[in-house]
Amino acid sequence: MVRDTSRDGFINRLELFVLTNFEWLWRLVQRSPLLTRWLNRFLTNLTVYKVATRPYPFSLMTLDEHIPDTDRLKKPETYTSWDSLRDRTYTGRHLPPSSEFNQQSTLPTPEDLADLFRKQGGETIYSKKSTLLFPYWVQWFTDGFLRTDRNNRLRNTSNYHIDLAPVYGLTRKMTHQLRSFEGGKLKSQRNEEYPRFFYEDAETGTIKEEFKDLYIPLNDEIRQSPDRKAKLFAMGVERANVQIGYVMLNVICLREHNRICDILAGAYPSWDDERLFQTARNILIVTIMKIVIEDYVNHITPYHFNVILDPQSFPNEKWYRENWMSIEFNFVYRWHSALPETFVYAGEPVAIVESLWNNQMIMDRGIGELLQETSAQPTSKIGLFNTPDFLIEPAEIPTIKLGRRTQLASYKSASRFCIKY
Repeated sequence: MVRDTSRDGFINRLELFVLTNFEWLWRLVQRSPLLTRWLNRFLTNLTVYKVATRPYPFSLMTLDEHIPDTDRLKKPETYTSWDSLRDRTYTGRHLPPSSEFNQQSTLPTPEDLADLFRKQGGETIYSKKSTLLFPYWVQWFTDGFLRTDRNNRLRNTSNYHIDLAPVYGLTRKMTHQLRSFEGGKLKSQRNEEYPRFFYEDAETGTIKEEFKDLYIPLNDEIRQSPDRKAKLFAMGVERANVQIGYVMLNVICLREHNRICDILAGAYPSWDDERLFQTARNILIVTIMKIVIEDYVNHITPYHFNVILDPQSFPNEKWYRENWMSIEFNFVYRWHSALPETFVYAGEPVAIVESLWNNQMIMDRGIGELLQETSAQPTSKIGLFNTPDFLIEPAEIPTIKLGRRTQLASYKSASRFCIKY
């Protein structure tokens, strides 16, 4: 399947051509730190300023039928209001609803449309570029800030920051439940270091008193067998135990936080628990941000120029504002096809569904061996006709329905609206 690029625009196609060719020239350019920083700033701004900067003129607030009629127009419309500019509990949006949805009755049903995601003949198309570590990282990383409210999909529970919420929790109260208050460290259990277990009694589903206000478990977690519940860890968000890749990255961060605390305590023996914790947390967050920019972003782009983390270059830019995730950005990350149906575990093929809510698989192998095996096998290719069956109903179909409900513009309409707005 070849993507139609006819609507991309000449300038965009020219930029892509220059950035994806002349590899020798880009390598030469990046030998100069000064030139690299200048180009990094130029290319970043060139990309970011293709859309309007924050604050967004629209949000999903005006589509919410639960808001009393006295506070909104009786007919749902998307318009700019003070609340739409300020209330970040509602997901933002770049563009108003598309008129294409005036005739929704003529559109195929979400269930029929889901066939575009199903594998043809059951065959998985594997990526030639990415390993299984890629979807593991993407889910763990984005779940920290793309957090749709489970009770109202127009709203979110996000802090809108790369703040490692899966590790530290979404609020200070949650963070306190995860801290040991000794040497700045997070609570853990030893042998091979892991977070503490979440449940006091897995048979009855009784949560330990120290974690009783950490989060409300998801229905998928509640339905797990006592054997699996007994091995679930106390971590920062309700989805943190969902899959072994997610857990693996959380555990690595917990260990790194505690390791940094030991280093800081040795270097600054007068520092108390609070300063050790806060400093280690800041160091780990910046470390992850550097990995995001210089490894993850450079991996997913086809460019020969490698972007760098250089926040000092942007303090006066119009886009350098408080984050607010948009529904369009959220939908960019519908990469469920990146997860394969099966993966190699302990040298044998295993159904990926067996790795859901199954921390015993991590504890049996250990983080080191699991990470090595994860990085040695290809993952699935992102695209149509490649999503695992177990993600069609809970992931793809609800996404289609939310797109219909919020009346997201098609590629053609979005291009036209971007010019207008």
